Amino acid sequence: MIFRLFCLLIGYAKITLGGRAEAAATLFLREKINVAAQKKGDGGRLSFVVPLYEKRKLLRLLAVYGFTVESVEYGGLPPCLWQFRRRVGLLLGLSAAAAITVSGSLFLWQIRVVGCETVSEDEVLTLLADEGVEVGSYIPPIDAIVTAQKVLLKDDRIAFIAVNIIGTRCEVQVTEAAFPNAAPKDDRPSSLTARFGGLIERIEMYDGQVMIKPGEAVLPGQVLISGLCEMEEGRWRLTAASGKVYAKVERTFTVEVPLAEEILRPTGESAVKKSLIFFKKSVKLFESSSILTPTYGTIISKDTLTLPDGTPLPIAIATERTVGLEKVTLTRTAAEAESVASERIASLVAKELREAEILSLTRSVEHTDKGVTLTWQVYCIMDIAESVPMTGLPDSTQSHTNTNIFPKSFWSSKNLSLSKKSS
Repeated sequence: MIFRLFCLLIGYAKITLGGRAEAAATLFLREKINVAAQKKGDGGRLSFVVPLYEKRKLLRLLAVYGFTVESVEYGGLPPCLWQFRRRVGLLLGLSAAAAITVSGSLFLWQIRVVGCETVSEDEVLTLLADEGVEVGSYIPPIDAIVTAQKVLLKDDRIAFIAVNIIGTRCEVQVTEAAFPNAAPKDDRPSSLTARFGGLIERIEMYDGQVMIKPGEAVLPGQVLISGLCEMEEGRWRLTAASGKVYAKVERTFTVEVPLAEEILRPTGESAVKKSLIFFKKSVKLFESSSILTPTYGTIISKDTLTLPDGTPLPIAIATERTVGLEKVTLTRTAAEAESVASERIASLVAKELREAEILSLTRSVEHTDKGVTLTWQVYCIMDIAESVPMTGLPDSTQSHTNTNIFPKSFWSSKNLSLSKKSS
């Protein structure tokens, strides 16, 4: 069985002799010639298979001893390929396929991330790509342990990460921190001031010294929670004030919608360019004629090929569609303009006051020859505090504020004014 498989790989010759089968078998034994698939036929004929590299030697030996060779047939891989010797394109394609198959085992075909909850898979893949680990990366120089350590240092939300390269795929196990830090805390000396004027409703102070009280009216820019805190024995402490100050405020939102407005509209003219992406290489497949309009928009999409079980392959078809646009004048009636203004102002208010408690809303509309102006006056309760760095401090007090404790005499009247009001 092994000999026959060997013959298939290196090629073989099937020889048929006209007679004297017993004499030929004796000759093979005496000369130690390896043959296979010996079969006797009518009239003493004998057929057998011999490796291709021994064909000429055997035919000369048979001629010396007077054997009649009726036919010689060839088989195996080399004779099969020899039939296509004039079809260069096919041979190059087979060679390229063999090269891709062999070299493909040296590149990453798939990266699978598990264990993500608050951290998205795309964020983990981006961190890995920064360290040179992505689909199409050359595997030999990748150090999985070093890569995991670098990723771990870059994101505090990740408590543990394991990078395991198995064949041509990469398995990434992520364990998130129990109390992830969404953003590093700025501990420079700062105070909380009022973004808007209003009537204080309630105060939530986390650090600092409160300068106002519920029921008090405040003006924009007034210090609410100071980062300059008075301590016992006439000493002062600098800190980064933090907290929330809720106040009743009146916010005004205005949206104008013209009756005639220039917009961009598709002309119906488009151009498409498709590319084949294999690992990190991109090959253009085809491109339709370009559009003629000077203004256009581009939409790019990528479809990744997958196996029947859903496993993604490092092969994708990228489509870039360019659509021609033209400027046209859109005309509206007063009712249509008011409807558009209502949609826009509702979206604006929802974005600006998403965490506010709305108490009342007054709506006013003004119609002119040019368009519609819609105004909403919203009376609500919202957090008006914003952090403002404290200025005019010595250089040694600009960071790590919790250890900055000074005697009361250190602060001049100018310094102390920081705790009263901030411009």
